[in-house]
Amino acid sequence: WAAIAQLLTKPPEMNFDTGELTTKTLPLTGDAYALWVKAYNRVEAGMADGREYAGASEVANKMPEQALRLAGVIAVVEGRDEIDASTMRNGITLMDYYLAEWLSLAGKLQVHQAQVGEARQLWEWLMTRRDQHGQATFNLREAYKAGPRLIRNQSVKAKELVNELIRRGYVRMAGSDYEVRPADQC
Repeated sequence: WAAIAQLLTKPPEMNFDTGELTTKTLPLTGDAYALWVKAYNRVEAGMADGREYAGASEVANKMPEQALRLAGVIAVVEGRDEIDASTMRNGITLMDYYLAEWLSLAGKLQVHQAQVGEARQLWEWLMTRRDQHGQATFNLREAYKAGPRLIRNQSVKAKELVNELIRRGYVRMAGSDYEVRPADQC
């Protein structure tokens, strides 16, 4: 906090003839550059087909530059005039953490989208059945015998998707059967 407060109280350096800010160069040491190149090559190799970052190239390809930016911020906050190996290592560590978190969230999102997509297919089948045939109630056997192809003859999967629809408020229990809730109540 103290370092940030000090940086915020420091007046900006300006070229008074042009009114432009005078920027400072923050050079990399040779060791820092070597670490950055190694991280860059590791990320590039990880984006190859079937590798750990293959499905995340839109994020991974920006990571080495982000590591440089992070190392630069760390160096400035620590009052350094250059990015040394230690600072670069910290920037790379933050880059790796961010990329791992992004991959974790992206994986969870894919699973969620698949689950929602499957539940939506069952919901659409139930809505068609209700709207075209007046059948607002159903039992699990009807769902996995005549429902969408993805749950046909799969009672466990059908039960999971019906439970998801119940959890989301689209279906409710009606005695021993289930009932599709009216559209204005969902």
